[in-house]
This record gives sequence, structure tokens and C-alpha cells, in this order.
Amino acid sequence: MNHFFRKKTLIFAGALLLQSSYASSALVEAQDLVMLEKQLATHGISPVVVHLENLPIDKIASRTRSDKNRLQQKSQNLLNELGDHVLKAGRWQNGVGQMGFYVTKQGLDLLKGSSNAISFSHHGGYRSRTHLIDSEGDFEAIEANIVSTGSAEVEVLLNVEALEFSADKQMNRAYKALPADVKKAATSARVLVELMDKSELLNPQEVLGKLGALESSGQANGIRLKLNITAQGLIRLSDSDAFRQIKLFQRKNARPLQVDSSLADFAKRNVNREVILTMRESGVGGKLSPASHKKSVQSNVKILDDILSSLGQVKKFKDFGEFASVHVELTPQQIKQLIDTKDPRLLSISENRPVAEPLLTVSGPSMNMPSAWRVGYRGQGQHIIVMDTGVNANHPFLKDKVVLEACFGSTSGDYVSICPQADASGDSPLGLKGSAMPRFEANCLLHPSATSSQRGTCTHGTHVAGIAAGRLSPNTASGLQGVAPDAAIVAVQTGSYLKEGLSPLGKSSVINARADLVSAMQAAQNAMVPNTPASNPYTINLSLGAGSGSTAACNSETVAFSNALASLKNAGVPTVISSGNNGFTDKVLWPACVSGAIKVGSLVNNSLGNTRATSSNIINPSQIPGETFWMAPGQGVVSSVEQTDYISKSGTSMASPQIAGLYAVVKGVDPNLRVDDINAYLVANASQPVLMTANGSSLGFSLRKIRLPNF
Repeated sequence: MNHFFRKKTLIFAGALLLQSSYASSALVEAQDLVMLEKQLATHGISPVVVHLENLPIDKIASRTRSDKNRLQQKSQNLLNELGDHVLKAGRWQNGVGQMGFYVTKQGLDLLKGSSNAISFSHHGGYRSRTHLIDSEGDFEAIEANIVSTGSAEVEVLLNVEALEFSADKQMNRAYKALPADVKKAATSARVLVELMDKSELLNPQEVLGKLGALESSGQANGIRLKLNITAQGLIRLSDSDAFRQIKLFQRKNARPLQVDSSLADFAKRNVNREVILTMRESGVGGKLSPASHKKSVQSNVKILDDILSSLGQVKKFKDFGEFASVHVELTPQQIKQLIDTKDPRLLSISENRPVAEPLLTVSGPSMNMPSAWRVGYRGQGQHIIVMDTGVNANHPFLKDKVVLEACFGSTSGDYVSICPQADASGDSPLGLKGSAMPRFEANCLLHPSATSSQRGTCTHGTHVAGIAAGRLSPNTASGLQGVAPDAAIVAVQTGSYLKEGLSPLGKSSVINARADLVSAMQAAQNAMVPNTPASNPYTINLSLGAGSGSTAACNSETVAFSNALASLKNAGVPTVISSGNNGFTDKVLWPACVSGAIKVGSLVNNSLGNTRATSSNIINPSQIPGETFWMAPGQGVVSSVEQTDYISKSGTSMASPQIAGLYAVVKGVDPNLRVDDINAYLVANASQPVLMTANGSSLGFSLRKIRLPNF
């Protein structure tokens, strides 16, 4: 028997926990310990997040310097106790009671017996916190090399201010920047490299020599450097401001061009197709200033335009330069040409087809939200972006709540865009008042053949918005309220509707096309200040999903969307997504399966909230290490619909906006918190593990539900 398990066990908050032989030991859930041990066996180190101090939400804003100093001393006491068994790289604190780092096996043993920590759990590590966008699996490739040989040769790109770049058909990149900016970036990198020892970097003199040459010359085309790093070096580099990209050295065309299976028969049909093209390297990742972000977007657009130039005349709908993508219409011959030429700059060709539907199948009090409302924590100053079937801004529950509207639609096959004043791609002008109003018309509500679920899709977005931020009267701490009743709503209609006159039998009333979801994400991104959470008071909710489900991360499903989510997370914006209502116990739908998404399943909405709704999709945390998965009330949740009505709906769609509202509340208390900082705070201070079951039998793992303490 593994010696880690030679400890007496106890039941704590409904979950199995392990402790050492004395009462002041730090607590850890059994499933977290299994994941920690697994990572230690493979890598020799494992990331943990440690809970140091209980800090109620009403105390966050009133923290004093002495409070911060006390917390800093607690963290230092723990680090002193662990000594050399905790890495110097990869350490972080969120300022509200949690810290993270990497431990060795000996460090884990010490941590389990520590009196300087309340509890600890497995963490996603550098991949969860890095600003580098990894759309091609480079982190995984680097890790595999390190596991195999102990180190990996990587190529890094200096984070030069306002850097412009281009790429030819052989993937040769050229760079343009002011010499002064190149020299400044080289100096910043040199300071970092000088801090790295042999446990992190194996060729320091070679790297320092090249950085010295760059500091003298300022030549932009020398800003790619080769480093030979260990696992600790990878952790160090991933968290650095000095670099904007890291790749396995000489790893080219690692993945074949991804082409939607729906395009396989394009030659048989003489019809044009709308597609989304996504580049292999985005060039946007890293801690970029607004000027650098702008130049990167412009560079991506130019490269995509160069790829398209060989195809002749192309109808372009929209550039998604932030996500290294473009939405165009191509002929079958042009699609074939793209596939046959195998341009290495291109990673995926995705058809702009429907990919998601609205997910339908006593909540605030069950999470103890009234306790937070009473002391004034109600999401003030925050905005919840509801990407759905539209929001009825005239509903009394949402009066004066909708501060901006947008509509992104597509007309294809049996579905049409309903966006007013639509442009060629089916979208309304951004901010057009009334553009997000849902369609309460024939096929959606009144068609005699429509099912109740189909009729319900038209009111879906209004219901979701009410759960997240509805409010009947100001300053009330009880009654019918959304989770963040003082937050504003940005209503984004992303649905395309079934054409009038068509029978809805066997069809969804509303579908969401790829390009429309990415367009909505880009509109959100355009409102953000890069890497500055306090300047981005937004939380996104997506109560939608589709597909057969994924048992692991699914970032290649729609690469542009995955890039978008990562970019928004870097800006401090949480994206909260419902897991789906298929009853899966080992997988979730797209896009909840995308890395970095805050995934939400559904609990039965009663006073206890300890029972999984049987329709809710869930997944064992060991299948998605480091990802955040919440359970929230989702059955029988009453909220706003059409006109002035309120009805009860059930599903993960109803659970997701409760978590979105909660994140808005926490961001309202401390706008500087990043997404992972909020995740860690809520796990430690406002949650309880719930054992997952199916047909009355335990599934052997727990997921966490929200339960705020009394204030």
C-alpha cells in the first residue's frame, strides 16, 4: 500500500480527507491526493494550491496593510517549512488567502503535516496561469521531451513592444520593430535568464551572449532564441513577461491541417461554403500591452490575407485577427485548393455550421447569496455578457439592466439571421438598441407543432439573464433576485432562427453558428484592456452546447473559439459554460470542454443542494486536471421570460448563470483578481464537495458546489 495512504481518515464536509497523526495537519481531499501523486510519479514535481486563511467576502475590500502583512508572513512561514522541497519558479499568491507552488514528493509529505496551512488541493499549474496561448500542443510536446530526456530545446520569442510579423509559405517569419524596443526586450530577458540556475536552464552562457548582441544591435530578426530548459525552466518561462511565445525547437507542422468532415464531400456539391480559417501560430499570446496587441492583430490579418490571395476573388465576412482567424465564403474549388496546397501557416478549416443549441431539459438562497446581498455585495460595477437567444430588456425583472446590445446571426439552410439592420454576414451594428430582442414569433412560440422545449428556446436568454442579474427592486436582500442583482447586462443574441413556415418537428428553433459565437467573443475582446483585470469588469455566460461530448479538453473543435476564450481569460474575464444535459458521467459538451472554461453542472434545486440532477453532464476531475468545475442549482429555477411572465426552467443552462453571477459579485469586491485567483478563493472559502452519483450509486469522485458563509 502506498505510504501516502498510511494515515487515518476522517469525513470532513462530506468528502474523504486525509490528515497526519496530529490535529493541526493540512487537509486534502483523497481525489486531489491521487492526482498529486500521479503527477509526482511522472514529473517529480506537482502543482498545489494552498489555503492559508479564511477570508469572508465582506472582508476582502476592507483589507488593511496589517492584514496583507499577516498573510504574507503566513505564506513565508509555510515556504520556510517546506524549504528546498518547493520550487522557486511557479509561485503565486492571489492576495485573498491562497497561494500556489510546485512541490517535490518530500514537500508533499511536509505539506500534509503542516500546521501553517488549513488545506490544499491539486492545481492546474503553469498551464492554468500562463498568458501564452498554446493552440498547437507545444506545452504537451515540451513536457514529453522533458519526461523522456530530462530537458527540452525550446525556441522563445522576445516580448518586443509593438512587434509586427509576417510569415511566408515555408513558415519563415520576419519581424519588424523599433531598435530601442528590441534592446529593451533583450534587457528584460537577460535579467530573467541571469536568475535561472542549472536546475532551470542548461545553456545560460549561449543565451546571454545572444541577448547581449541584441542589446547592442536592436535587430528585430534575432529575437527568437534557443533555450535548453528543464521542467522548472518551463514553469519559469511560462509565467514571464519577457517572452510572448514558447515552442519546441524545430517542431514544424506538428499537427496536420484540420478540415471539417462536413467539407469532405464539397466536390460533389457545386455550392459555396462559409468557413473559418485559423492560423497555426496566432502571435497574440503573452502579456502584451495594448499597442503590442494591436500590432499582433494587424499582423495576423495580413498573413491570412496572404493565404487568401492565392485563391483569387474571395468573399470575406469578418476578420478575427485577435484569434488568428477569418470568416469567408469559398467555392468548392477554393476549398480544394487550400487543402491540396497544405499551406503550413494554416491550422484548421472549419465550416460555419451550427455547433450549439440552447441547453434546456430556491437557487440564490441555497448558495446563501442573501448573506452577501445584505452586506452590499451584489455585483456592483460589473457586467455579465449573456450570449444566448436574446434578452427581453423590457421585462420588469431586467428593467434598466441591459446597457448594451448586439446581434450576430447567419442565414444558411433552414435558418435565418433575425438581426436588425444586418450586414452581409448577418450581424447588426454593434450597440444597436433592440438588436438583442428575442424573437417571439411563429416557429418559436406559436407554431402548433412546436414542442414546449422549442417554444422555450425563444425565452431562454431572458431566463438566463434574470438568473444572473435580475432585480425586482433595489437594495433588497431577499425575494426573487438574480445572483448579482446590481450587475449590468450586456445582451448578445447569437442565435439563428428556423425560417417561418417550416415545421419545427425534428429541428431546433434556434441554432448557434461558429462564426457568430466567435464574432461575439471578438466583440467582447475588443472592449478589453489586455492583461488588466481591473479595467475589464466583465463575466461571460454561455448556456449552450452541442456534440457527442468530450472526455478531455477539446481545444481543436473550433480553434478560433479556443483562442478567444484563452485571450479573454488573459484579460481577467471568466467564461462560464454549462456542461450539457445528456446525463453523461464522464464527459461534457463543447464548448464547456475547452481549456480554461469554467464548467457548470446542475444540482437539484432544494434546500440542501447535494444531489446531482440526473440529466447533468459531469466529468471526473482527473480527466481534466486543473480545470474548474462547479455544481449549482439547475432544476426548477424561476426567472423572467416573455412579456412580464416568470416561469420555472431546468437544466445546466439555469446553473451556469448562477456561477457567472457569483464571479461578477467577487470581481465587484476586488476587480484586480484574475480568473484563477477567484477560482482558488471560492474553492477555499465558499464551497463544499458533493459526491457524484448515478442511479443511486457513487461514481467515486466529488465536484464542488457553492455555499457562501454567513456574513
